[in-house]
Amino acid sequence: MKIKKHLQVDSFDSLMGVEGIAAKVYFHEFALLVEPFVFTSRQPRPAPDPINLMLSFGYSLIYNRFGQALLNAGLNPRIGFFHVGRGTHWALASDLMEDLRFVVDRLIITLVKRRIIKPEDFKVIDQQCSFSNRDAFTAFVTEFEEAMNNIFSAPVQRPGYKKGEEVCFNQWIEATAKGYASFIYNNSELIPFIARY
Repeated sequence: MKIKKHLQVDSFDSLMGVEGIAAKVYFHEFALLVEPFVFTSRQPRPAPDPINLMLSFGYSLIYNRFGQALLNAGLNPRIGFFHVGRGTHWALASDLMEDLRFVVDRLIITLVKRRIIKPEDFKVIDQQCSFSNRDAFTAFVTEFEEAMNNIFSAPVQRPGYKKGEEVCFNQWIEATAKGYASFIYNNSELIPFIARY
């Protein structure tokens, strides 16, 4: 699936439409990378298959870390700039975690390709998927923590880190929250995460 023309938007609704198109294209290609798992589309809740389950679980772990980091930075994580807060939803955490979704996506591809997690490690009851054994769940969490503690060279400056300094994703979340607080209170520049691998 290819996008054949340059996309331009002039409204929030148009932007949401573009995001939907991009997500469809992205997950179509993603599905090819996670075979032999069958993944037809992104369906967060309830997760109907193992890939959706792992995506939702991994994204939730990052979302919660961003929410706590924002609270630590003195911000209200319910007030977002793209996502809309509803109930107890941390809209700002949803906004800022977008930069790091690739960590979960790459982790899942690695788990599948290395056969650390296999289709038989899951069960589906009433169209809702779950881990079928503790070992698979533990393997996912362990590999996730290793990925989040992976050291890389900081691609941009953040409070507490200079460009090129060694940092892990957990530290980057804290630095991003502080950077966003500085953006709000001091009108500092907010630079998105740019991954170079």
